[in-house]
Amino acid sequence: MKKLLLIIISLFFINITNGQIQNIGAIPFINNYPADEYGASRQNWCGAQDKRGLLYFGNTNGSILEFDGQNWRQIKISDYAITSICIDNNN
Repeated sequence: MKKLLLIIISLFFINITNGQIQNIGAIPFINNYPADEYGASRQNWCGAQDKRGLLYFGNTNGSILEFDGQNWRQIKISDYAITSICIDNNN
């Protein structure tokens, strides 16, 4: 009876470990940036990507944050939060 219980418990733990992500390449790469790194408010309302791959984020401090993958640039637009953003055909 003890052997049967040990086998059941072992199978339970094997099943748990098989439920973990096996293929690391299938996990999307996500990098979180703190507000002090991009130099603006912590709250970003919207985002868009242009044809060149640059990312733009509307920020609470009235700026659009531009990110090229390494560097942040802050473009001051107004004194109000930028809550929507879009890219036209001319970028």
